[in-house]
Amino acid sequence: MHRPYPGAFSTLDDEEIIIWAADLVHDPPVVHSVPGGIARLPGIDGVVITTGCGLVLPLDATNADGEDRLGLLQQSAYRRLR
Repeated sequence: MHRPYPGAFSTLDDEEIIIWAADLVHDPPVVHSVPGGIARLPGIDGVVITTGCGLVLPLDATNADGEDRLGLLQQSAYRRLR
């Protein structure tokens, strides 16, 4: 996914998070989580977000005001986007 329009969005701690760019994780390990789960996995730099059919690695994320929120996602491993 690159610059989806209007952006893939969800909420974390009642704040809208817009994911502007992400990579698919190829040959992902098996992760038992509901879609929207945020996880840190060995061998992957950064956190991944679980989906219904795999994992994505967020590369660019902001809030609705355009403030960077990739760091917030990185600190939120083992939580869930809503």
